Amino acid sequence: MPVQIGYCNGRNTTYNGFEYHKGSEINVAVTDFVLVLGHTYQLRDNKFYIGDERVFYVPEGTALEMYQTTLHLSPCRVRDEGFMDIVILPRGTNTPLDKKEKNGDAESTLLLQKNKWVIAHKDREPLVKQGAFIGVVGENKEILY
Repeated sequence: MPVQIGYCNGRNTTYNGFEYHKGSEINVAVTDFVLVLGHTYQLRDNKFYIGDERVFYVPEGTALEMYQTTLHLSPCRVRDEGFMDIVILPRGTNTPLDKKEKNGDAESTLLLQKNKWVIAHKDREPLVKQGAFIGVVGENKEILY
């Protein structure tokens, strides 16, 4: 299966939202970081409730697989310099949709880009402006390190 390899780096410290893909995502931690994870089975009416998440510390050099049922988003930093992560996904993931069609399927309202279903916290303006479904309910918690 064709894949794409890229990187994700930043300074995120808040939960902000969750995404999932149809196919596994491989991550290789270039630096230490924290992942906030959930499971698609925890979605109720396309909503994820803060308190249902699990938070994992990922040490530098760790490679991990997130299954297609894993709710996740960008890692959170654990140092002032931010985080760096190598990401491997099925080719074409996170690219613009040719056309977004509403077909009555509840899951289709979460599709934001090709192979990228997203729910956002209402306070995560960049995701909301992109059209992400506001579905993270509760406090937009911050990782304090």
